[in-house]
Amino acid sequence: MNIIYLFITLFSFVTFNIAQLSIDSNPQYIINDLNQNVPIFTTSKLDIEKISSEDVIDIENGAPYRFGYSFSVDINFFDYAICDTLDNGDKVFRLKVLSPNAYSINFIFNNFNLSKGSELFIYNSTYSDQIGAFTYLNNKSYNRFSTTPVSGDEIILEYFEPFGSTKNSDINISNIIHAYKPIFSNESRGYGDSQNCNNNVNCAGYQPWIDEKNSVVMTLTDGGTRLCSGTMINNVNEDLELYFLTSQNCLGGHEDWIFMFNYESPTCNNEDGITDHTLSGSTLLTYNSQSDFALLKLNESPPIDYNVYFSGWDAREINPSNCVSIHHPVGDIKKLSWHEGSAISDGWFSDDGSHWRINEWTSGITEPGSYGGPLFNENHHLVGQLHGGESSCEDSTNDYYGKFSKSWNLGLKEWLDPNNTNILVLDGIAENDTPDPSISYNLTQDNILVINNELQNAYLTVNNIGENESILNYQVYNSPFSSIGSLPDLGNYYWIDSKNNSDYDYYWEDIDEVGFLVEFSDNDESAGPFNIGFEFPFYNNSYSEFIINPNGWIGFGDDNTEWDNTAIPSDSAPLASIMAFWDDLNPVNLDSSDGMSGEVKFFSDELKLIIWYNDVVHWGDDAPYNFQIIIYKSGLIDINYDNMDGDNRSATIGIQNETGQIGHQVVYNNIYIEDNLRLSFQKSEDSITIDNQNLIIDSINNQETSNHTIQVDGSLMSDGQYESYLYIESNATAPIIIPLYIQVGYESIIGDVNYDNQINVQDVVLLINIIIGNVSPNNEADINQDNQINILDAVLLVGLILEL
Repeated sequence: MNIIYLFITLFSFVTFNIAQLSIDSNPQYIINDLNQNVPIFTTSKLDIEKISSEDVIDIENGAPYRFGYSFSVDINFFDYAICDTLDNGDKVFRLKVLSPNAYSINFIFNNFNLSKGSELFIYNSTYSDQIGAFTYLNNKSYNRFSTTPVSGDEIILEYFEPFGSTKNSDINISNIIHAYKPIFSNESRGYGDSQNCNNNVNCAGYQPWIDEKNSVVMTLTDGGTRLCSGTMINNVNEDLELYFLTSQNCLGGHEDWIFMFNYESPTCNNEDGITDHTLSGSTLLTYNSQSDFALLKLNESPPIDYNVYFSGWDAREINPSNCVSIHHPVGDIKKLSWHEGSAISDGWFSDDGSHWRINEWTSGITEPGSYGGPLFNENHHLVGQLHGGESSCEDSTNDYYGKFSKSWNLGLKEWLDPNNTNILVLDGIAENDTPDPSISYNLTQDNILVINNELQNAYLTVNNIGENESILNYQVYNSPFSSIGSLPDLGNYYWIDSKNNSDYDYYWEDIDEVGFLVEFSDNDESAGPFNIGFEFPFYNNSYSEFIINPNGWIGFGDDNTEWDNTAIPSDSAPLASIMAFWDDLNPVNLDSSDGMSGEVKFFSDELKLIIWYNDVVHWGDDAPYNFQIIIYKSGLIDINYDNMDGDNRSATIGIQNETGQIGHQVVYNNIYIEDNLRLSFQKSEDSITIDNQNLIIDSINNQETSNHTIQVDGSLMSDGQYESYLYIESNATAPIIIPLYIQVGYESIIGDVNYDNQINVQDVVLLINIIIGNVSPNNEADINQDNQINILDAVLLVGLILEL
């Protein structure tokens, strides 16, 4: 065998995802020199135009989201495959399936029965994606089997039969599913394809829903071509029966369904998630169209590392309040929507009281792919599953959930309460039900006075007061914002927007009459440099000049004429820059390029600089974009989006430092912008640290305590008042947000020992503590100014108070 080829294939193999319920084993091509002339079965070419028109009708009719087209075939694997007999008598059969231009391929087998000792692998022709080994353990009584998609349009099935096998296997393919949308493609995976106003389930604030999150599953339905959401659900016996609740609208080919667990971003930064936690096949138990529910039972048991949770429920006819829905919109990573107030009793086609209607989401929406997703009440009990609705980022109104209370007597009760106990409210349970942590904390002070450029400390104690053997995972950080869009970048910048924070208001600075008109030499080259008007702190530098690029960004260093935006941080992107809408924009310029329109102005005073892109168009699009960048002397960055009428609202939005190694990307080539949106960036105060860091990540066992020092360095701060926010996030509760009020500088008053501008008995108490050594001394405690602090000072202080 060619040594270079062996190295490449071995290297490729270590990147495989061993997906579905399978055993850990290696394909034979890894260790044997096999015949390279593998026979190919090729599907016909898809009529994408016809399929796209069908998808439009699907959307109008509220059908589940379709990502793939199913070719009906009848392929006896052994009739088509090539066979290699190894030196020891083992046999290896291989068949290649080509479906031109498919993003991924998955299979349905209508006759699947593997003999003991045999193994089936499925991998792509680049050896970058693999599932298997499947064995006799995957056999089912009804002899059907389905697989999760494998990335690419050329897929190889490899079957291994050990020497001496006495029983033949059956492998017959009935369906080849060609993915015409990039949901499961390694090169172009579909995460982030849902609308921008959806909320990543792993962002700050949603930790209280971690159990329920682990019950929500994405399903491949209707012959492996469509996507829905659903929920693993508890029953009164609490015996971990594999019950799965979804929408009746999602039904079709349930024996061939694929259940994908834990497809979610590992962080709040909208990263792709794992797709190898899957199971195959289910049995339909009951369903009803009136409340649009279906209850199925999985035919395979999930491994313990799937961390499955079985959600609780409430079968009472009580209007649920402050509801949350967790789902997979258009096959995206797991998202969360929430609603303040009460759901409304309603119907899907008529007011028959069969559904709960969410009249308007407070944050987030649903989309195709979300169908079947659960609705939870404020007590974390499931009360319905999504039938359909009208919500969008532009109008987040009217989504309909079939009532659990209505479904209860339409078939659910028979399975979830088989012994007729008449229990109507049930909590959830985990398959691996670990002890629950609980957090308590104490901060010695949240009002901090710093004088004489000194260091001032406050002390934070975190305790795990949870159940025995519980583990509290937590992180502590300091943010300039009272709520955040994500954790900080490596430069300790945070961002926030008015879309997901109702208390963070949009505003607009009008500089039409006073702004300086910018002249661009062409539609890609920056103008400037211009004076900022003050020293602007940005990452670890300070800048007095800036440039303005016609493509929607400003910078503090060299120009970058690249119009084709990229993800950041990147040294090929504009360095030391603020990208409000980095894309191929085309304002009026001296080169008189075709289709140019709109102008850019700026205005500066001693406190802020405003740069206004006034009705600037995108290349090839005559609809205008109207937005502004405002930078403040304090370091705050605001980007305000007014009327963004252009069709292309995908761009790079974020900031990065002078090397392109550190940056904070809010979005890249995904729809995020909406009219009247405010987006802000700000760095946390360097003068405020937690254990000399900005972010602390720790874990403690039950009854353990962890201590942290919150330090304020007055030498890094000017006199004045500051407000910051200390966050404690954990797996025990919602984020704890503690405002820190900091006063730097103080006009000394002898006797005002606690620096509150008053002399009273509280100063006496503090002075006594200083005298006995419990508290560090200060100048104001030396009442008689003899450079000693003792009982004489206490006597004099009491006299001062009596005189007042």
